[in-house]
Amino acid sequence: MKAIFLADAHLRHPDDDNYRRLEAFLRQLPADVDNLFVLGDFFDFWFGYPAAVFSAYVPILAALEQLARRGVQLYFLAGNHEVNLGPYFPLRLRAHTGDHHLSVNLDHQLVYLAHGDLLDDRQLWYRRWRRLLKSAAMNRLLRAVPPSVAWNIAGRLSAGSRQAGQTAAGIPDHLDDSLKTIFQTGHQAAVIAHFHQAGEKRIECQGRQFPVYFLGDWLTDFSYLELSDGRFRLLTAD
Repeated sequence: MKAIFLADAHLRHPDDDNYRRLEAFLRQLPADVDNLFVLGDFFDFWFGYPAAVFSAYVPILAALEQLARRGVQLYFLAGNHEVNLGPYFPLRLRAHTGDHHLSVNLDHQLVYLAHGDLLDDRQLWYRRWRRLLKSAAMNRLLRAVPPSVAWNIAGRLSAGSRQAGQTAAGIPDHLDDSLKTIFQTGHQAAVIAHFHQAGEKRIECQGRQFPVYFLGDWLTDFSYLELSDGRFRLLTAD
């Protein structure tokens, strides 16, 4: 079994370097990849309309559909830049979706997957902003306007989310307490996005050491995580 994990591409325009590199990466995934996990902020802005997608995302969505057709199982988590994933992912891609976290059994171990923006309980302003962004009122507003209008609003919403989240500041040390609770519930490993810094750390819990993998991003790092035959490896795309 082979799985790929990635996040924080913040895709905006097909001509952008990170967009082109990620599209090429997805189209060239090896034939032995069974699962692709996207842990949020894949898009710089996404709202799931019932019968439309933003035209800028058609090429990358086509690459994902190609993977789904060949039998790769897709998993998508909504980050702080995906207001509402909507019906496209479960219906067109047959993807498993979650708002911000999932627990999955992979190679005989229970793995916790999260976008990670809710792990830091000290960012009160960010949590308020996130609640507003994900609120029923915001969903009603975006659903009521044409996609082209929502796209024009998106830049301001995305900038506000970046400012509120302060994701470029690195991985806070005080996350350890939140991570310990994950392993107290039976998980053997955790994969976290959002902090735009690739790395691995060990969390001591109940007399054992548990691994946490931070995914980095597809803006500057072009990093991803691979799980193959029970072994995790942080890698960088060519």
